[in-house]
Amino acid sequence: VKMAHLSQKALDKALDIINNYSDAAYDEVVAMEEDVDKYEDKLGSYLVKVGNCDLSRHDNHTFSILLHCMSDFERISDHGENIAELGKNLIKEKLTFSEHAQDEIKEISNLAINNFTDSMKCLEEINLQLRKQVHENERQVDLLEIGYRNHHLQRLNEGRCTVDSGVIYFDILANLERISDHSKNIADY
Repeated sequence: VKMAHLSQKALDKALDIINNYSDAAYDEVVAMEEDVDKYEDKLGSYLVKVGNCDLSRHDNHTFSILLHCMSDFERISDHGENIAELGKNLIKEKLTFSEHAQDEIKEISNLAINNFTDSMKCLEEINLQLRKQVHENERQVDLLEIGYRNHHLQRLNEGRCTVDSGVIYFDILANLERISDHSKNIADY
């Protein structure tokens, strides 16, 4: 549970960095991601030991779920760190996003964060309706990513955006889409 919440906290902070960069906030995201990595190492070692024991069918299933979730939580925090790095690059390269691009990032990031939150709820309780919602939201994130890429290309063609900021924009979209994919995985366990 701590690993999941730390992954979410790192993601929230990373998304804030896009608009409100500071070295301290960036360092905090990196530190949180390193802590998530440590959790994965320690929990993974422990679960391998447990996995070597004679487990009931139910315990073996729970064991498998924990291993998969742990991997998805770690990957989500990796994507959070990637987003923080992209935010840092925006500042370092003195780049900006258009107002439309900022709005699009906000919309898709809100959906991805809500999906992650809902997927963690799915772990805590069997809720087929919520799981279905995570799947629908994940499809929506996929569609938004495609649409927003096309919007950016149109802005680029109209001279309202630059190639350099576009590369960062595309990378942020890709990281958010992958976060939503991992969230769907978690909801499916």
